[in-house]
Amino acid sequence: MSCRPKLLVAVVFFAIGAIELFGQAPTPNLNENPESNTGALKEQIRTGGSYDAHSGNATRIVEDLHLPNALGKYGLDFTRYWNSLHADFDNTGEWPDDFGSSGWTHSWRWVATTGADTWAVDEGGNTTIQYWESSITIAFPDGHSVKYKIVRVNRSYDGEPLECRGRTGSIPPFLAQCGERDWPEPGEGVHDHLNDMAQDGAEFWLYLADGGSVHFTGGYGNYEATEVFDPNGFRTQLDYRSDGRLLKVIQDDGGRWLDVAWDYRAN
Repeated sequence: MSCRPKLLVAVVFFAIGAIELFGQAPTPNLNENPESNTGALKEQIRTGGSYDAHSGNATRIVEDLHLPNALGKYGLDFTRYWNSLHADFDNTGEWPDDFGSSGWTHSWRWVATTGADTWAVDEGGNTTIQYWESSITIAFPDGHSVKYKIVRVNRSYDGEPLECRGRTGSIPPFLAQCGERDWPEPGEGVHDHLNDMAQDGAEFWLYLADGGSVHFTGGYGNYEATEVFDPNGFRTQLDYRSDGRLLKVIQDDGGRWLDVAWDYRAN
């Protein structure tokens, strides 16, 4: 006997006065290209589904809930995504478990996973250079992931700020003068940027290729995406249960929201 989570979605949608609200149709953006094996940098084969011959990744998209005329580019839709390859295979991300171990994700699932690594390089003259890497892997709603990282080294360079010389370790503080506020681009073809990292690591922003942004708060190692802004600045608030599962999607300062209930039943 196994337990599979079933998702119940309730929607409350209010219109104020006699004003008719029109949805904003998304504009295609050629730069919306993700990274990693679960991304879609290569052309997709559409016969019988969506398949990337380069990485071997197959995807499925199921729209469970669509609200016509919802505000903002992202609306209040609830869509599920499945990838045959997952973020934890190649980018140290988390296995999607919102719907059990099947690996399905959904349109409001943003996950930031912190990581650390260290290694040494022997140089001439019996000199050992030690490196420390801090990383944050962002799992996007469609299942692809991007790994951002900064590297510290226990040596100094000419012209380097005094505070940055010989910095060690993989944890905060993150110093702006050392290039740790706006993290480097993770690779060619990725147009989503991790910026505005707080010095104590308490929060950061992910600026998306389409002009939107996601605000992560909660502290280093405990991040949650708490608000999402579409390219026009329309804000969506994300609330969570104590176990980290999505509880409510709120828009328009509470005027419209999506209630999410997770129901586990044996079958």
